[in-house]
Amino acid sequence: MEKNKYWKVFVSCVIKCGDEILALKRKTGNYYGDYYDFPGGKMEYDESIEEAMVREVYEESGIKIKPQDLKLKAGITWRDDFKEETRYAVCFCFLHEVDIKPHVSVAKNEHTGYVWVKKDDPRLDQFLVDILDKTGV
Repeated sequence: MEKNKYWKVFVSCVIKCGDEILALKRKTGNYYGDYYDFPGGKMEYDESIEEAMVREVYEESGIKIKPQDLKLKAGITWRDDFKEETRYAVCFCFLHEVDIKPHVSVAKNEHTGYVWVKKDDPRLDQFLVDILDKTGV
């Protein structure tokens, strides 16, 4: 049986305060459960990349940002195989810099917590470090 193949469009936001970055811990049992990630997710139909980013950051972290405060820094692509699917993905990576760490309220259906980390923190896997490199962090 051949796998279903499809494209997905994602957005990801590096929220930076000084030399620290916000990382959310994915919930056990979810896709890449127990790994850390940056706020982001899939775009919805008829949504701009900025609208998607504002929505995803708020849904996942409770942080309200304005589209004009986002800096589009990179686009990345990848392919992964999961169960009966082959997913081809493109992700628009944004940077949002803040002077004061905002209050974070993680989406309990997706995450179990959050940390503010430096780029060399071992909790950040190579994929996330590559995003940081591409966004100039």
